[in-house]
Amino acid sequence: MGDEPEFDGDAAIAEAILAAYPSAEIVVCDGSPAKKFQLAGAFATRFETPVPHWLIVSRGFTELEAKEEVNPEVSGWGFELTCRVPARNAKPDFGWVIAWMQGIADQLATGGSTLEPFHSIVVIPPGSQDAMCAVVVTRDVALQPSRSSNGAFSFLQMVGLTPPELDVMRQWNSRGMVGLIQARDPLLLMDAKRTNYLRDPEFAAEVAVGRARDGSSTGFFSGVPVLWIETDEGVNVHMAVDAVSSFKFALQHRLAHERPLFMMGDKRRREGRDGKVMESTNINVALIPEEGPSGLETEDGVKACVLRLMPDAVKQLTETLTEKPGAYEIPSLKGIRFIVAAPERFEDPRYPW
Repeated sequence: MGDEPEFDGDAAIAEAILAAYPSAEIVVCDGSPAKKFQLAGAFATRFETPVPHWLIVSRGFTELEAKEEVNPEVSGWGFELTCRVPARNAKPDFGWVIAWMQGIADQLATGGSTLEPFHSIVVIPPGSQDAMCAVVVTRDVALQPSRSSNGAFSFLQMVGLTPPELDVMRQWNSRGMVGLIQARDPLLLMDAKRTNYLRDPEFAAEVAVGRARDGSSTGFFSGVPVLWIETDEGVNVHMAVDAVSSFKFALQHRLAHERPLFMMGDKRRREGRDGKVMESTNINVALIPEEGPSGLETEDGVKACVLRLMPDAVKQLTETLTEKPGAYEIPSLKGIRFIVAAPERFEDPRYPW
């Protein structure tokens, strides 16, 4: 194993920074308090060109000391996060970025998931249209994949998103959105003081063109307030008013581009007609652009409501389904009835009885 580097994780991160920026002066920064998984903090270095900015690199998504993960070829999660922010003051003013990195670590550890290029994650509750609330990650603009004695890892750069930008990115795709941002800002600076890019008519027009051309890359929604119930006549697909936008999204940005979309609601306690309380698992709906009957299907022991919609059905349902509570049916989906309910009624454990 003589080819294995003999330095630890911190040294490997610093070596990667110096390989891209040989004259960099690296500052060690403390971390933020953790809820689930504690990062060790971050490295930071300041640059004056092409504009004054800081590069911040997380420490701890990879294994910095002893090898603990099972996979010998990958260090920890296999990445460290990076972020570039404008340097407007003489002293460091990027503590919020380190807090965001820690928040992402906590989310990933809680959900047992990871990040890959062009994944997005909401970091703080959405606020105003010009306040960043989420990030999409992409390969760092300068730092190259590296390796420590604990395995290989890469660098994923955080690109900040405001609520409107996050929405349109989900309606389109992350790669396209990052490309438009980078065309205007090659460094992909995460500037907390910038305004929403969609306020620029040219940017908004380019997004609209890409969205119409490509459709959406989002193929799965979780937490949708949806519930299907089998009846003597077929299947009733119940949804809260809030879920109508998810169905419209699927029809316009997925099925119209011949792509499926899968919806999964949250498990809910439901009281049946007999007063018995049960946990609903009939909260999954698949919308698929293909011919064939629609109804309930079981795969790997899991029953789901499968809706097969050809272009005529997509058009009919788009024009018919509204956010007004009531029942909706279309000729192309025989045996399927859509029922839209007010949120407070849908959340009642006795709904729909």
